Amino acid sequence: MLGTRLRRRGKKGIVMDIIKLVENLRRNDENEFVYIALLKSILKIANSEQIDFLFNNIIFLSKKSYQLICSEYSSRLLLLDKSEQEKIVHSIPKKIDMQTKYFPKIRLAYSLLAFNENKISIPNDVLQYFINSSYYSIRKIGYLCLDKNHIDLFLENLIKNYDEFDDDILHFLLDTKLTDQSENTLKTYLKYYMDQDYLSFQERIDRNNILIKICDLETEQINNLKETDPISYVYIMKSIHKYIDTNYLYNMFYSFEPRKTYLLGWFIELGNHEVIDKIALKEFL
Repeated sequence: MLGTRLRRRGKKGIVMDIIKLVENLRRNDENEFVYIALLKSILKIANSEQIDFLFNNIIFLSKKSYQLICSEYSSRLLLLDKSEQEKIVHSIPKKIDMQTKYFPKIRLAYSLLAFNENKISIPNDVLQYFINSSYYSIRKIGYLCLDKNHIDLFLENLIKNYDEFDDDILHFLLDTKLTDQSENTLKTYLKYYMDQDYLSFQERIDRNNILIKICDLETEQINNLKETDPISYVYIMKSIHKYIDTNYLYNMFYSFEPRKTYLLGWFIELGNHEVIDKIALKEFL
């Protein structure tokens, strides 16, 4: 019966049915490694027409299947000329819009990530579609594909998403030049961090990077860290090439025993040879 159905669907459909059969076996056996190995073997021997068919029908397959299919499909796109690549990438938004259910949309959207990982050029209007999506998962894929050199083009959209959806866009703001809009958003981030009684390690890094970015506007906030968070204070001052009093650095060095090694490195970067000489005299004489 299976053989009759496969013949009726043709050569392209056969590959789809084999993958579905492997997926069913996996549900019974739940052996992820065997399943992935089988799927990779199937994709390796499939011809381009069959891979194209699979890609256009990935909404009917499991997450792991469509991820591997997208990766294989995008690697084969590299063999095409640039105009053909762009034509296929341009078709993704339309395919997403044609789907009425959430998960088929996300599966199709994932293909953009696979294309980006294989260095296939993503046109700006396609990126715009992803970044402007009302679905967070689709916006996130757009963010992951957004090149650092193109942040300026989408800065207004990114800030809109922060205001409307509370999307985390901090790393984009830190990687682009300051504008009035980005400056105000960075200050909003900073206010949040400054209002917290406790910050995680990553939050402290984020706060410090904001202060480095807008250091000329936030000298008071930076100076406040001198007492509340000396490590961050020295890191920021080192990063913006500002002088720190020798006695402050010397006393700090002996207040943070576990961090002596990298503090000494920071002092060297600061160019404060006086404090290095002072420490050397105490340590070695």
